[in-house]
Amino acid sequence: MIKQHSGSIINMSSSIAEIGLARRVSYAASKGAVLSMTRSMQVDVASHGIRVNALLPGTILTPFVERYLKEAYSDPEEGMASIRKRQLSQDLGRPEDVAAAALFLASDESKFMMASGLVIDGGMTGAK
Repeated sequence: MIKQHSGSIINMSSSIAEIGLARRVSYAASKGAVLSMTRSMQVDVASHGIRVNALLPGTILTPFVERYLKEAYSDPEEGMASIRKRQLSQDLGRPEDVAAAALFLASDESKFMMASGLVIDGGMTGAK
């Protein structure tokens, strides 16, 4: 990227970096660190024409989340309802939602975005 004087680095953080999460201090701290790292990296590589941003997804319906709901709740729908209460949207995010945001950050359409955290969380950071 330095050689071609252009590029887009996309780091993976979480919307938890913005709001915290009870009983998950290590997770929240690590995701906050990724966001801070993103901003610091941008300072280092801006002069090379490289952009650095981060994705901050909320709860995304993945096999991991589906397994968690089955293992942690006697009724997985109860768990799903609990997750939905934390956000403004009634739907959980899909992997495709995060992929579309990544494509946007990688594209020239986001050429003026630098050191940003793009939140994709169904309104979780705005809900509380």
